[in-house]
Amino acid sequence: MTANITNNTLIGPCINITAQNVTLNCNGFYILSDDSVSGVYSNQLNTTIKNCNITMGSGAGGYGVYLDETSNSNIFNNNLNNNNIGIALENSSNNNLSANIANNNSLAGFYITSYSNNNTLTNNTIISISGIAIRISSYSNNNVLINNTATSNSNSGIYILSSNNNTLINNTIARTSHKLYFFSFFNSVPK
Repeated sequence: MTANITNNTLIGPCINITAQNVTLNCNGFYILSDDSVSGVYSNQLNTTIKNCNITMGSGAGGYGVYLDETSNSNIFNNNLNNNNIGIALENSSNNNLSANIANNNSLAGFYITSYSNNNTLTNNTIISISGIAIRISSYSNNNVLINNTATSNSNSGIYILSSNNNTLINNTIARTSHKLYFFSFFNSVPK
């Protein structure tokens, strides 16, 4: 990107990635809307999204980045502010999310759901989330969370529901109502 995008008349994703092996480098520019749709959407293999500042509205569907049936993608060094969900993964596996900042998102900073397996979240920061900082649910297994920081969240820092064999290593969770919340899971391991 070479300029900010501001559009308050959206009815679908602001940027829709429809081909494999695409890199979106926002170069620090903004994707901004109050329409509660996805800032960047991809259902393609090997998507890279980096250096973006994304604000899409806090209503249902307001996702900073939404990966749907995506694999081998890299989402890093993005600022996701004032969305419903900062980054959502649905039916998406083998992706890397690193060095992202999710601030003041209403439902969750990161939401991994619906059979999203083998994803790695490393060195992300989640601040002032009114919902859950990191949520893993709906049979999303074998995900790894390393060196993530969640602070000032009014709900759970890390919430794992109906998902197995997730690994948590050296995560910092402060000033949350529940640091870790596990429900209906097997073999998830905090270290």
